Amino acid sequence: MSKKKLREDAETRFALMANDRAKYEPWWKELGKQFAQSRGRFHGEERAKQSPKRRNSRPYQIADAHAAGMQSGLMSPTRQWFTLNVFDRDLETIERVRAYLNEVQEIMQGRLLQSNFYDQAFDFLKEEGVYGTAAMFIEEDDEDVFVCKTLTAGQYSIGTDDRGRVNRFARSLSYTVLQLVEDFGYEHLPREIQAIVDRNESNNARFEVRHLIQPNTRYESPDPGPPGMAYQSLWWLPGYSDPLFVRESGYHEFPVIVARWRIIGNDIYGREQPADVALDDAQTLQDLETDARGALEREVKPPMLAPSSLAGKLDNRPNKVSLYEPIPTQGGVPAVTPLFNVKFSHEAAETKIAMLVQAIESAFFVDLFRMWSSDLRIGRTATEIQARDAERAYILGPVTLRQTNEFATKVLIRLFGILQRAPSEPENPMLPVPPPELAEKRVKIEYISEFALLQKQAARGGIEAVLAMAAQLAELQAATGGTPDVLDKIDPDEILDQVADMYAIPAGMVLGDDATERLREDRALAFKQQQEAAMAQEQMARAAQSAPDIARAAKDLSEAKMGGRGGNNALEFLTNALDEGGGTM
Repeated sequence: MSKKKLREDAETRFALMANDRAKYEPWWKELGKQFAQSRGRFHGEERAKQSPKRRNSRPYQIADAHAAGMQSGLMSPTRQWFTLNVFDRDLETIERVRAYLNEVQEIMQGRLLQSNFYDQAFDFLKEEGVYGTAAMFIEEDDEDVFVCKTLTAGQYSIGTDDRGRVNRFARSLSYTVLQLVEDFGYEHLPREIQAIVDRNESNNARFEVRHLIQPNTRYESPDPGPPGMAYQSLWWLPGYSDPLFVRESGYHEFPVIVARWRIIGNDIYGREQPADVALDDAQTLQDLETDARGALEREVKPPMLAPSSLAGKLDNRPNKVSLYEPIPTQGGVPAVTPLFNVKFSHEAAETKIAMLVQAIESAFFVDLFRMWSSDLRIGRTATEIQARDAERAYILGPVTLRQTNEFATKVLIRLFGILQRAPSEPENPMLPVPPPELAEKRVKIEYISEFALLQKQAARGGIEAVLAMAAQLAELQAATGGTPDVLDKIDPDEILDQVADMYAIPAGMVLGDDATERLREDRALAFKQQQEAAMAQEQMARAAQSAPDIARAAKDLSEAKMGGRGGNNALEFLTNALDEGGGTM
């Protein structure tokens, strides 16, 4: 494909993606107005918005609490939230395989902590909770290995493949002349902009730069360079055709992590996110808050009705005195009364506001997150907590599944690829060398976050139920005079491995099958040697006990005289007989 055709196709693709996004923008603006007024950039907005004036700030705070709760449950920076494993059950029991995967996991977890990922993850989760779609750019970096940047609604457009997976990304950026030179290089800019640089004109003119990432149709091999990369990255200035692109590059993995709350039909962007569910309640809350404040203001500072004779003579400021001349025909005192009586039930309004806030919190799952922490504070029993955990798992299960598939998994795949390619010294590689057993083997990611552990509670309960039933059956067999052979069906090693996986016990704490087998063989050998030593010691003790008897028998033989044998004693006779090879007594 020629570069001219590539540019034409890129322009067409960019326009189509922008048109798809435009259908969502009015909806996004209303969502941002209610829950995130400082977010969202539409129609080329680049500068931060002014601080919004909120009538009731609870919806904004709830959106923040939702993002914090989601991050704590999905990928808390204070605890391990994923492990690496293999699909082959035989391989995962090999100790060096487990050790390698554990080391790689620790390296990845450490790199995430050292980067700005968790800061950006909070913004990402808030964007998704409010707008239904969130995007995070993860770029390779020579200094920090990788850098993350969360974009806000309106700054980007996305496209999907025939399976609904996001595989295209487009955005429009605004550059000054100096930024163009620094980012793309003088030699790659159009001649018109080069002329501005040559004239050293310092104006505030800004230029639009378009960026499109899409599958690379020229993908040939995993060799370095754009033709060998799975995704194509194109940069150009609209309205300029020489050069057609100011930069052509590529990515080995899709560099933009895009998550969508829920997809309906052929929708490209997410829907039915918490802010969408709570939008009507948030609007009603703000309207009611406006009415309540207006009513309170009219009660405290009501509009007044007074005769015209007092015009300009009344001072309603605190501690001020208004002087006037009495008018006898009107009883001496002019009437000054409120224009109307305000009859507004503030108690009823507060009750309704509280109900609306509770409904918004429920839509954002904040009530579940709060219940989670309160269970630990008030000291509930383990059974009560387990029952409430089952309730939370039922509600959060679909949310957790989509977040892990579209967000967490993509982040870890991108990070692993970057670490594999990161420059490092031969004696100190970024990642360890995998053992030969993992050659051409796929590695799977298992999640052990708070949300993931909730989902695994049911499996643990099943294991406990089976063990309890096995114990009861064994007791029944023993009580009826039988052998409790039902316990033969229980494999303690497998049970321990399963439970350890559920709770993400580090590999070094639970040994693999091969290491366990060696330990048991060594123990059996040591036990055998101990038995043999005990037997030898026992034989020596017996020999020591019989030594006096043997000595006395030898003495008796030496003193006994053998008749007709030359006067020899019995012991000499036996000795001579043995030396001669036998004899008769």
